Amino acid sequence: MNGKLAPQMMRVSYYAFFRQIYAPRLMAIDVMLKTMERPLTASEAAETLGMPEDEIYRLMELSSVSLLDKNGFLAVMSLGGGVGGMLRRELSRGMKQVYSPSDIAYIYGLHVKTVRAAFRRLGYKKMPAHLVPTLLNQIPVFIYF
Repeated sequence: MNGKLAPQMMRVSYYAFFRQIYAPRLMAIDVMLKTMERPLTASEAAETLGMPEDEIYRLMELSSVSLLDKNGFLAVMSLGGGVGGMLRRELSRGMKQVYSPSDIAYIYGLHVKTVRAAFRRLGYKKMPAHLVPTLLNQIPVFIYF
């Protein structure tokens, strides 16, 4: 035995995963944007978004952003993955009141077949926005630690 532990896998709902991983980051971004008094450094933006600093610089160049003030930060965030990509995909679908399986799959980066199965389990063809957390609770994901 080499002393290394084998990776462990745990099955959780996508909703639990979202609340654990994305929700705290979204709250931190919200507070940061509401209280921002000066532009962020690339390092601060990277920490807030949970991505490498060199990715921030790449996205700044891609979006022609030279200053990470509120507008610059939002431009960079919208081009990135994670919460920024999710927000960009949500906005591109128009912040709907009712979602189709393909909307949910696209926004959250899930397989449409998995999302359709969750819709069927809940008896919906279209999902009201206020029930999206219930739907996400029906979608299993595996996390490794």
